[in-house]
Amino acid sequence: MSQTVKIVTAVPVEEQIPYNTVMIPNNDKIIECVSYGYSVKVISCIQIFFNMLTVLTNPYFMFQVVFSACGYYGAKHYNKCLTYFYFAHTLLSCLSEIFLLYFINTQNFPSYESRIFTNITFVLILLCNVYITKIVYRFLKSLVKLNLDELDSIKKGTLEFRPVFVY
Repeated sequence: MSQTVKIVTAVPVEEQIPYNTVMIPNNDKIIECVSYGYSVKVISCIQIFFNMLTVLTNPYFMFQVVFSACGYYGAKHYNKCLTYFYFAHTLLSCLSEIFLLYFINTQNFPSYESRIFTNITFVLILLCNVYITKIVYRFLKSLVKLNLDELDSIKKGTLEFRPVFVY
């Protein structure tokens, strides 16, 4: 009985996956601005989601959804005015958290544990808001650094590359 052995060979594929990327001529300002814009869009989408959940309980909080939407569209269209509006909202949010933290500490709590839990919660929310404000501020700084030609090329979409989430 003779057995036949089949030899299997693999042939590498020469075609690479096509990416619609264009090499940017070492312009760190554009990469920084687009990356921060991407981060602001992601953060504002998360805020829109949680603000919509808050609106389900109290419709008077709809203005927070509007502020977060301004942040998204400001980052998407590289609009300085909308981004300044969103930055003011995040800054006021930080200041209101500081005020609420002070106000809550002046109230009487039924137990010591509830005071600690409330303080930890508000400090964590404050740290998140400070972090968001820092990213929005850096996006605004990078947006202001761009000249009109660079800003126009970003808005037209002629420069396509994968942005990096900046944190």
